[in-house]
Amino acid sequence: MNPYTIAQFEAYRQTQVQTASPTELVVMLYRGAVRFAKAGIDGIAQNDLEAAHRGFLRAQQVVTELSVTLDFDKGGALARQLRAIYTYVNTRLVEANVRKNVEPAREAIHLLEELLSAWEAVVHGEVVKTLATTAA
Repeated sequence: MNPYTIAQFEAYRQTQVQTASPTELVVMLYRGAVRFAKAGIDGIAQNDLEAAHRGFLRAQQVVTELSVTLDFDKGGALARQLRAIYTYVNTRLVEANVRKNVEPAREAIHLLEELLSAWEAVVHGEVVKTLATTAA
C-alpha cells in the first residue's frame, strides 16, 4: 500500500472509533482479539514464531482491555462472569503462545466468537431501536 492509502485508512479507522457507541467499541475489540489470535495461529502454521508471539500478545492485550473496562457497579453478576471468561481466555492465549500450540488458541477464539455474536446482537438491537425512534 502506498503511504497515502495507509493514511486514508488510518483516518477512516480513527473516525470509526471516535463515532462508535460503547457497544460498537466492544464489538470492535472482540473482532480485533479474534483477528490477532488467528494471526497467532497462522504464525504457528507458517513456523514464524515471532509472528505467532505478536498475534497472541496483541489478542491478550485486547482481552485485558475488555476485562479492565468492565463496570461492576452497573454490570453486577454479568460483569463478574465476563471477568472470569476473560481471565480464562487470556490464560488459554498465554498457553498457546508459550507452547506454540493452536488448540488453546482455537478454544479462546471460539469463546470470543460466541461473545462477539451476542454483542453484535446488542448493537443490532440498538440500531433497530434508533431507526424505529427516528421514523416515528
